[in-house]
Amino acid sequence: RDSSMRTMPASERIGKVAGMSPEALVLALGSILRPRSAAAVYAILAAERATRLLFVYLVAGLVVSLTIGIGAISLLTPATRAQAPETVRAVLNLVLGIAALGYAGGVLTGVILRPEPRTHPRISRWFADPSPSSAAVLGVLTHLPGLFYLAALNAIAASSRSQLQAITQVVVYNAIWFTLPAVALAFAAFRPAELRKFLGRLANSVRRREREVVVVIFAALGGYLVGKGVLALR
Repeated sequence: RDSSMRTMPASERIGKVAGMSPEALVLALGSILRPRSAAAVYAILAAERATRLLFVYLVAGLVVSLTIGIGAISLLTPATRAQAPETVRAVLNLVLGIAALGYAGGVLTGVILRPEPRTHPRISRWFADPSPSSAAVLGVLTHLPGLFYLAALNAIAASSRSQLQAITQVVVYNAIWFTLPAVALAFAAFRPAELRKFLGRLANSVRRREREVVVVIFAALGGYLVGKGVLALR
């Protein structure tokens, strides 16, 4: 058993130890650093009572994301078990893959523009002077489930033997996804200025290459999901 673990790819070993689908684990790790969530945490750290606001931001985002994820997986797991599971999951992978490729192509050609949330007057005020209510809204807006989350839910449904295991994987996925605000909350009371400076540098460096990063990531995700779906259908 130990030798078989050593021959596994790193992501699969980690996923096995965490009791999680390796595919969902990779998708969760790829979702940790998002420019918009980093910008929101950066803005909150500059506000008074940053610790309280970060807590509200984290809890509000988690509650909505977990509710959507657990609700979806509760519907998806029995459906994929009872009605041609391989075909259902393969078609879902194809649909998600084509959507990811389309999004990557749209961003590359400029057909799809990624607007900066802070250009909206109301959201700009939330970033400039966060309150508990605006922090909660930002927590939800910057963690709305997208293609990565849907692809992860499909992988979780495919790898779970029971709804309890599937729900556990959804919880683990969200725990990884919310690493950035959780770490910020843990350190906000001790070194908020240093943490904010680091996040500012990180967010700026990611923002400068955001378009290229988005295109590469979504093209890779789309190609993988389409290939996986086609192979499963064949």
